[in-house]
Amino acid sequence: MGLPIGGPVEGEGTPDQCVIVSYLGSQLPPGVQIEVGAAVVTGGAFTVGGDGCSERGDPPCEGFVFTSDNTDPNDRDVCVVAVHHDAPAADEPAEPAPGPEPAFLQLTGLVRCPADLDPPCTALAAGVEADDQDIELIPPEPEG
Repeated sequence: MGLPIGGPVEGEGTPDQCVIVSYLGSQLPPGVQIEVGAAVVTGGAFTVGGDGCSERGDPPCEGFVFTSDNTDPNDRDVCVVAVHHDAPAADEPAEPAPGPEPAFLQLTGLVRCPADLDPPCTALAAGVEADDQDIELIPPEPEG
């Protein structure tokens, strides 16, 4: 399932970028956890990886756990995903106008519900799944 996420991108428009991810869903009740699975890029010529986040002290998103302690709208914790834009090789033809295909970052995740919070937690999990959001990645300007 895609998670409701948002956040800025450091290095936007450069080959190596750092996506600073916040959970944007409703605040989680105590005991409920959302464990981030994988970062997935759709469209465009981006891949997950690279050195875009090497200067940040925030934890990587893969395996990060969102809880009631770090999803308060006034005091959110963040995790980061490094992405790299793969430019075409010099011998590959350039993309025709109007420009590069848009790319988007999504996070997959799993909602964990304690037994004493079911069924409200099950409803929350369904809402999280229905509210998946992504973060747009801006490619570098073509050289030339």
